[in-house]
Amino acid sequence: MIYNHGLISFAAENTSLMQELASHGYTVLAIQHADQLAELRALNAAQSADERRELQRLEQRLRAAAGQERARLAEEWYQRAVNTARIAVERAADTSFVLDRAPEVLAAVPRIAPGSIDTSGAHLIGFSIGGAAATVTAERDQRVRSVTNMDGGLYGSRDARRIRVPYLMMYSERNAGMNDEFLPDHAVRATHPGTTHLNYHAAAALLPLLRLLRATGRVNAADFLAERNRAVRNFLQ
Repeated sequence: MIYNHGLISFAAENTSLMQELASHGYTVLAIQHADQLAELRALNAAQSADERRELQRLEQRLRAAAGQERARLAEEWYQRAVNTARIAVERAADTSFVLDRAPEVLAAVPRIAPGSIDTSGAHLIGFSIGGAAATVTAERDQRVRSVTNMDGGLYGSRDARRIRVPYLMMYSERNAGMNDEFLPDHAVRATHPGTTHLNYHAAAALLPLLRLLRATGRVNAADFLAERNRAVRNFLQ
């Protein structure tokens, strides 16, 4: 199992999910992407002010849209958000690199017998842009066994509809249906009422103030994360 974190985040952002999966026999590698803020600032600095303003206007329209209108605007959003797409593609390359080196990584872990874990393929999980990175990796790397996209967009995707492995799309209420027009027909879609994007991050349960600031939804944050963990495990099983 390989986990990709959000845009400006850290490998341990969803430790409870990793623990849930590890306790059921999965070996989990969580990637820590380096120099995230510097990378984003450099890409944004190279973008014109007009392009940034247009993206902001499109984002506002997307947040207010629903149903088919949201999916239509999402397609335009993914085409225009070139910086985010570039980051997703680079992280997909990082993910394949991690899979290349997985035998060496696991050999350094105490009490793991050499060759005892099959590293010929991996299930991918990602939150936010990590979900996009997992999707792009699945399009390009035949070693991917499944994708779990936790409320991520489809930045950098060539055509996610061509993905043949099992695919779980988990939406927050605010982003429900955003990717539906671009997912493979067999994809499992789940929308969780009362959630925002940040509810898929462990910070939602660790920092109750986020709910007061309306950064998270009306659900009980800890209960939702436990429910999400079970849902991911059940999908993989």
